[in-house]
Amino acid sequence: MGRMYTTTLPREDRRPGAPGSRMGIAWLIAVTAACGNAPAGTPPLSAAAIRPLHDQRPTARAVALAAEIASDCAVAIPGAETTIDEVRDAVALTITATTAEALAELRRQTADVQRSSATCPIVTYGTRIAVTPLPAGARVTLSPVDGSLDDLRSEVRRRYAALP
Repeated sequence: MGRMYTTTLPREDRRPGAPGSRMGIAWLIAVTAACGNAPAGTPPLSAAAIRPLHDQRPTARAVALAAEIASDCAVAIPGAETTIDEVRDAVALTITATTAEALAELRRQTADVQRSSATCPIVTYGTRIAVTPLPAGARVTLSPVDGSLDDLRSEVRRRYAALP
């Protein structure tokens, strides 16, 4: 089973009206209660009226987040391609660079793979990591230390699918 973590909001986020504050919860209850009392003649909101997320253009924050993930994740480097293989007692990610710049960045990041971001498919918590340099990239092999191999494999694939 995974570990549970508790996050405490910093003091500046405990102001009235902030999410989780008493005033914020009261406001949420009031707004939620009012939603059922729309003026007469107001048409209900249909699913077609809501623009799907995949139709929206990325915000500046989303672009910055994608750049931050790429800066700490060898798998997300622009100009690199990744394949995931299930090997005996491990998961192997073979990352190959298609450009010289991508290869240089890949070498830099795999030299200190423990710095990988929390959303990177290279799972650093509870794993044994072996990096094997290849002529055009690297092979990162992850073996579970505490936990099941199936859980590790599914987490690697989940994180890979969630990359921008």
